[in-house]
Amino acid sequence: MNRTADNQSNGGTARIRAHLESLYGAHAASGVTAQVLQLLDEFRPRLPQLVARIGQSFDLMFDAVFNHMSAQGEWFLKFPADTSVYRNFFVTDEGSPDFSQAVRTRALPLLAAFQSATGLRKVWTTFNADQVNLNFKNPEGLLATLRALLCYVEEGARFIRLDAIAYLCKSIGTSCIHLPQTHYVVQLWRAVLDEIAPHVLLITETNVPHTDNISYFGNGTNEAQLVYNFALPPLVLHALLRARRQHPAFHPSGAQQVLSGDPSMFAVFRISLDRSERVLCLHNLANETLEISLPSEELGGERLWVNLISERVHRATYRGDLSFTLRPYDVLWLNAGCIGTTDRDQFFLCA
Repeated sequence: MNRTADNQSNGGTARIRAHLESLYGAHAASGVTAQVLQLLDEFRPRLPQLVARIGQSFDLMFDAVFNHMSAQGEWFLKFPADTSVYRNFFVTDEGSPDFSQAVRTRALPLLAAFQSATGLRKVWTTFNADQVNLNFKNPEGLLATLRALLCYVEEGARFIRLDAIAYLCKSIGTSCIHLPQTHYVVQLWRAVLDEIAPHVLLITETNVPHTDNISYFGNGTNEAQLVYNFALPPLVLHALLRARRQHPAFHPSGAQQVLSGDPSMFAVFRISLDRSERVLCLHNLANETLEISLPSEELGGERLWVNLISERVHRATYRGDLSFTLRPYDVLWLNAGCIGTTDRDQFFLCA
């Protein structure tokens, strides 16, 4: 991983993010095989040194899976002894409660029965029977998650990803998703991190409609600093593919020139078969902002360029140069010619 970081940074200051998942204990998420867990167990004694070494070249993002934990984890293995501190660490229910309002993500039973010292106890398992849900009404359990967060900070976390956070708190008779109590817990975690480690950022993983998704920003300062935007990548890809399909310069037999320049930028100049249409495609491959300046003479002398997606106009300077600012991983496709050469209704607008 360090070799990859060295190759990607090219001696620059850009940082690469490494997402560390399933490293600090049993985790039964789908896709994590028994062989992987066995391998993790073998190198776990060396984990602090390995993480520290990776952190020299990467901004580390740790997975905080607090909605649930594995039924094979240490906390839950102590749960059956009803006299232990862990007896109330997990959400349990008796009888036959009405779960008709609860949002279900999978066609599996919401409760799973486990043997305890006092008999069978039904435990909430939102995703599957091996992922038991933590009880955030229990102060000891809440403090335990805070200690885990601070452990990640000590290990060098720059980002902490809150997995499946929307389902954190449960209450019979509700949807059991996006409850106010869940937001209060996120606000507590944010307040503690702001006080102790303000450089550490929370990012929520909520694959839900946009309004619900951005609700985890809170008031903009009291919950997560970042949220996943699952809808944006396919929308951006759709917009680019649609533009590519409709513009003559992207004809398979059209002329193409790969422009030299900053190694962090991939630049392609496309020309249609009849040479009447030209498109300049700029791609920022780096995790840092790039300032690009291109002589218009190299691009056919055209002084006016229009963004294929947003229709924003870019004009050459009085010296004839074209200047652009590309944000990290930005994509800029520019059409040479007059304003109005694209049909706004034909494309998705994207940031």
